[in-house]
Amino acid sequence: MPHIIPLAISSPDQIDLILKDLHARIDRSSSFPELVADCWTQYTQTAATPFVLVLVASDLQSLQKEAQICQQTWSRCWTAGQDWKTPAGSILTPQPAGPTGKLAFVYPGIGSLYPGYSRDLLTLFPDALNGLPVPQNELLAMLHREHLWPADTDGSGTAEADWPLYRDIVAQAEATVSLAYVWTHLLRDRFEIQPTMALGYSLGELAMFSGCGCWQQPQELATRFRQWPSFRERLSNEMTLLQSASQTKGLQANEWTNCLVQVTGPIPEIRHDAGEQIYITHLNTSRELVIAGRDRDITSWLTRHNVRGQTLPSRLIYHCEPVKFEAETLQTLFELPLAERPAIDFVSMPPYGRVPHDSKSIARTLVNTAIRTVNWPEIVGLAHQRGARIFVEIGPRNSCSSWIQTILNGKPHTTASTDRKGFDVATSLTRLFAQLLSHRVAMSESAVMAWSVSK
Repeated sequence: MPHIIPLAISSPDQIDLILKDLHARIDRSSSFPELVADCWTQYTQTAATPFVLVLVASDLQSLQKEAQICQQTWSRCWTAGQDWKTPAGSILTPQPAGPTGKLAFVYPGIGSLYPGYSRDLLTLFPDALNGLPVPQNELLAMLHREHLWPADTDGSGTAEADWPLYRDIVAQAEATVSLAYVWTHLLRDRFEIQPTMALGYSLGELAMFSGCGCWQQPQELATRFRQWPSFRERLSNEMTLLQSASQTKGLQANEWTNCLVQVTGPIPEIRHDAGEQIYITHLNTSRELVIAGRDRDITSWLTRHNVRGQTLPSRLIYHCEPVKFEAETLQTLFELPLAERPAIDFVSMPPYGRVPHDSKSIARTLVNTAIRTVNWPEIVGLAHQRGARIFVEIGPRNSCSSWIQTILNGKPHTTASTDRKGFDVATSLTRLFAQLLSHRVAMSESAVMAWSVSK
């Protein structure tokens, strides 16, 4: 189990001396937990310093190794103005973003969900559902644990294309939004990591408004998803919207495909005037996009432009012009009673770059996202212009963080995530805390210390 070992740094001139002292302490120590606790005690008793070296290790031997790697390589990164990092999660940054940059929570779309995501969250934090505004029994029902956390240990025995949640878009949305809700409250309430900004990718905006406390009863959205035909029939499953939208007349549900595409140059033109029923639904970066539409048109388009595509398992009509025929219903579906205004700046696509705190405006924002291409570079760019420098992804796979790194390449920022597929919750959370500590992000360091020392 990885532990966090923070070391306060007043200036770079101290680093080698501090590491030398740590080596001596390791040599004298016979108990790794005691050494971790001692390091935390010394750190918390030190006056605030501009820099923090955070080492991540699971025993004395791995701590010795991390310290040796740091001693040998930190100065090159420092001179280049880059974060020093190791695969274990240790980090030292010469340019902490926390003191001057804004913290943004980032919510990925529901298509990021995978079998086994956050499997051990409730084991690690058995009281995580206690005291939340949403009743515990309702949260547990929306998690769909029998599908989200299959019987096999890590979910690897479940072929994702055959995963039941991919065949039930409503259940997929419920599980994604519910976990984002729990993660958001855990980070904000227990560890006091408070965002000043939030942005959601695609249907991640539902998780954003829900998790950050905009709605009085966010579970009501799940009830409406189940009871209203919009998501259950019109936009997924039978996809009856295809029969009423003028752009897709005659198109059957089994002909609709969503496809991830990588390009090496400009995005090839889609010829709607020639009858191509293809829509760009997501622009992830300038070189990665998702298209949707009639499968034979997509195959022809990919072949004509010599572009490779990957069919996505989730099937949904969204982020394209035909959804305008469902816009009025979606506006009503998304209008939920509001809670007290959160002290968070919500960023979405123009013309709703900064979302007002009223029920109709939030619903209009969600409808605007539903009928238009998700332009992730534009959303990230708006957040960065407004001062976002630390992006913490609240959700599965770490995809949004990867895209943000590409979009903001060369601009000051750092990304972190609550999840990276293949890592358990404890490891992911350790890496997250290590990064935020080194970047001097405000949080309850006593809560982080208690969690790290007690593991």
